[in-house]
Amino acid sequence: ICTGIENAGLVKKLGYDYIELSVTKTMGLAPEAYAAGKKALEESGLEAECFNILFPKTMNFVDGRTTSLDELGAYLEKALAMVADLHGKVVVFGSGKCRTCPPEVRYLDAYKNLVKACRLTGEIAGKYGIKVVIEPLSRKETNMICTVAEGALLQQDVANEHVGLLADYLHICANHDVVNHIA
Repeated sequence: ICTGIENAGLVKKLGYDYIELSVTKTMGLAPEAYAAGKKALEESGLEAECFNILFPKTMNFVDGRTTSLDELGAYLEKALAMVADLHGKVVVFGSGKCRTCPPEVRYLDAYKNLVKACRLTGEIAGKYGIKVVIEPLSRKETNMICTVAEGALLQQDVANEHVGLLADYLHICANHDVVNHIA
């Protein structure tokens, strides 16, 4: 179940065997709340193997002006250190707003910036033993990387062993993607 770290004990009590945490929400916790959440997670016996919502909505690394690679790198160091501290193994590179190409930006330029951002994410994740998975999203969430085939092309262009691909059936259906493209 996707929920906050503070709910780990309750999640276990309700019978769930897995918890997926949000990077941005967990990073936003006060130090005391983070420590209490980490303790609750450890005491629950649940693993938070996978994390979602890697980037805050205020970031945009494709438009060429909002978030620089240096800013992105500094953010990722903190975010992925936290994921590693909680024994995370996989981080989902979804964050549709952050990778949306604005109308005034050439799509090819935005795509090149996305490749650089995704590659940097993989490089930093690799230092922590974490795998990043590109998530093709619904066209309602972004105008970049909406099908499994587009995600596979991005993964190929990123060319980093720490970057994989996620096929979320919800987005596959929303986009009328072809399931056979997964193979």
